[in-house]
Amino acid sequence: MNRDEYAELPPAQIWARELDAGRYHCSVSTMYRILREKGQNGERRRQAAHPTSAVPELVATAPSQVFTWDITKAAGPAKSIWYHAYVIIDIFSRYIAGHTVERAESALQAEELVRETITRNGIVPQTVHSAGAPSRSSPRRRPSRDPPRPRRSAVRRDPRSARPAGRSCPSSRNRPPSRPGPRAA
Repeated sequence: MNRDEYAELPPAQIWARELDAGRYHCSVSTMYRILREKGQNGERRRQAAHPTSAVPELVATAPSQVFTWDITKAAGPAKSIWYHAYVIIDIFSRYIAGHTVERAESALQAEELVRETITRNGIVPQTVHSAGAPSRSSPRRRPSRDPPRPRRSAVRRDPRSARPAGRSCPSSRNRPPSRPGPRAA
């Protein structure tokens, strides 16, 4: 089982090839037992050895060297109204260098916030880091031209069931109430 020609084959295929060659050594389960005893019961194929890579790390040794920023959704005053809160943080001092709240998320607003923050601080950071959301990764995201989908809350629902109102089960409608009949003995 340790010959070069069998190095990447499972025991069942080794057993079949040996049998085709007219040699019977043992059963397939015995082959598995032998491999297990020798500590060779893992993956038999050659595995690619990928070099380990270091995780990139942003390091700031003074204020205004590295800014990071993010966008989060905040609930508005009514249902289905959302605001987008943009924040830029200096990772050295954890100072909020810039922030804004907008009705919609857009790359233009993000660019404008970064520009205003740099102008207000008077120092251009070496790195501006983002998490990679759509408006942060694409240069300019165009709004969708598809018609809006109807909201689920717009469908009137019967509170007694999970079905939309006005659609009850046709087999249960207009059925006389059941009466207990005589029991068979």
